Amino acid sequence: MVKTTKVQGRRDVRYSNLEDLLADAESLAAGKPELLGNWNLGQILGHIACAMNASIDGFPGRMPFLLKLIAGLFMRKMILKGPLRPGFKLPETAEAKMVPPSETTAQEGLELLKAAISRQNAETRRVPHLALGELSVADWASAHLRHAELHMSFAVLKD
Repeated sequence: MVKTTKVQGRRDVRYSNLEDLLADAESLAAGKPELLGNWNLGQILGHIACAMNASIDGFPGRMPFLLKLIAGLFMRKMILKGPLRPGFKLPETAEAKMVPPSETTAQEGLELLKAAISRQNAETRRVPHLALGELSVADWASAHLRHAELHMSFAVLKD
């Protein structure tokens, strides 16, 4: 198991919009990226898609009150403006629902991401953020982009 807080050589990734994310995902899926973390590219793309869909459909479980309070008070800027730091471990029950199985191919993950981005662009309803509470559609988009930047930084295309 890779300790993601210690990984060297991650990409510096910054997305302005969901289309930038999709273009990067398509580029990675078309190539043979080196994965520096614990997930394959299909899992990364599928996880980002799961988070996007959960912002519309609802998240599995709840965040503990104290963690929610701390995040709401001290992490709003980081969650919306970035960068997010690696190393956060999802509870097992959430991971089972939010991280696709290791057999997920890059192409399958890409298709999940495309569908999730389409939903983000078409639907305006959002549930409250687990840590930050009510967010606008624009703030949700920022949160998704910062989340994607974190995970996509572990996929590096070699020349």
